[in-house]
Amino acid sequence: MQATEAAVFLLTLLPNVEELTLPAKLKLEPSESIDKLIDAIVCKARRPSSLPHDRPSLARCTTFGPAPLDGAKPFLALPCMRTVRTSSLAQNWSSKFGQALEVVSFPACYIDRVAIADFLKHTPRLRTLGYSHRSKDDREGPPLDWDICKFVTAIEREAGGHLMQLSITINELRGSILPGRASLRGFKRLQTLQFPLEFAAPKAPHGDCAHESSFTRDLVPASVSRLSLTSSGTDEHAKALDVMFRDFAAEKDAWLPAL
Repeated sequence: MQATEAAVFLLTLLPNVEELTLPAKLKLEPSESIDKLIDAIVCKARRPSSLPHDRPSLARCTTFGPAPLDGAKPFLALPCMRTVRTSSLAQNWSSKFGQALEVVSFPACYIDRVAIADFLKHTPRLRTLGYSHRSKDDREGPPLDWDICKFVTAIEREAGGHLMQLSITINELRGSILPGRASLRGFKRLQTLQFPLEFAAPKAPHGDCAHESSFTRDLVPASVSRLSLTSSGTDEHAKALDVMFRDFAAEKDAWLPAL
C-alpha cells in the first residue's frame, strides 16, 4: 500500500503532463487515503487558476490509458480529459465523469449492453468509439454467447445522435454470435464505420430484392463516408457481402451518397 500511495503522491507533481498512463501493476484498490488524494488532485485541477507559477497537477492532461479504469475513474473528471483507452469499464457512472470525453477505445474488452449504455449516457460529447470484443473469462461455466445486435442497439440509443466514428471488432470469441436484427439508421452523424461480418451474416436475406435493399440500408447509415468490414473468411460472410453489394454500383447514390 505504501508503494501505491507514493505513486499516487507523484501525480501531485505533474503540471505539464498531457498523457497519463498508470503502470499495469499499480492497483488502485479502495483506500480512504488514496481516494482522498486522487479527489484532491482532480478538484484542484478543475479549479481556475490565473497564476502561471501555480499550475495544478494534471490540469493539462488530455489522454488517459491504456490502463484499467477500476479505481482510476476519478481521473476522467480532469478538466481537459478528452481521450481514454482502457481495457475495462468501471461501474456506477455519474454525470461528473466523462462529460468532456471525445474519444474512447476499449481494446480486447468484455462489456455487456447494460454497462455500455450506462457509460454512454454520461458522454454527451463523444465522437469516436472503438470496441474490440473479447469473450469473458469464465472458467466455471461454458463460453458466453455475444448478442452483438443488442449491444449495437444500446450504443445507437445512447450515442446515435452525436457519434461520428464507430469501430466494433472481435478480438476473441469463444461462444457464438446470437441471431438477431439491429438497425444502424439511428446513427445520424456517423462518418466512419467498422463492424465484423458476424454482425451481418445471420440476418442476410437471400432471394428477396426488397429485403436485400432494406438490409443494406439498415446496416450502413447514409452519412457514412468510410466503411470497413472485417471477416474471418466464412461462407456466411461471403453470402452477406454478396447481398450487401449486389446492386451497389447502380444504387449507391440513393443508398450511400457519402460513400
